[in-house]
Amino acid sequence: MFLLGLWTGFGLLLRGFTMAVSMMPSSVVHVVAYDDLLNAVIVSAGLFMTAFPFSSLGQLASVAGLALMLTGLVETVGVSRRPSRTVRTES
Repeated sequence: MFLLGLWTGFGLLLRGFTMAVSMMPSSVVHVVAYDDLLNAVIVSAGLFMTAFPFSSLGQLASVAGLALMLTGLVETVGVSRRPSRTVRTES
């Protein structure tokens, strides 16, 4: 159980850090505050899951599910606040 929690936590940490690095000011012109909040949620969930051992699969599923639901909620709000981009085909 502990190793499964560590694996899940490290996965969330890796995702949060790679998202943060990919949104550095030199590579992205427009960074929204929701993206920073999303990175903070993902990294915090990863740190929490690696720092505290879980005694049952139910606890691990509850914490990981809550982290994924919060991630989805923040991503949904962030996407809805961004201006839409239209793809134009050149003819």
